Amino acid sequence: MLIVRGINLFPSAVKQLVSELAPATTGEMRVRVDFEGHSTQKPIMLVVEYSDGLRGEQQDELRLSIEQRVRSALGVKAVVELVPDGTLARPDHVKVNLIERVS
Repeated sequence: MLIVRGINLFPSAVKQLVSELAPATTGEMRVRVDFEGHSTQKPIMLVVEYSDGLRGEQQDELRLSIEQRVRSALGVKAVVELVPDGTLARPDHVKVNLIERVS
């Protein structure tokens, strides 16, 4: 769990919102964290895979849709980076870590 501007944010809740946008997304996403600890005052960064065949303007619409859904449903501001299908690692049988820490 992360705390974004005083709001508890569960990465699994974000994943659920992203998965609901299939087939435009693959359902794979990560919360990219560039801060120490579990709390931040900044918007969260989401990396979301889009499905093959999604054109440029469709990608823009998808990005805005995800940002609006996260803000509306979870109460936090998100900045979405879309990446092509297959970019995010998929472990075979272990639980996927939805939080990706960057330095």
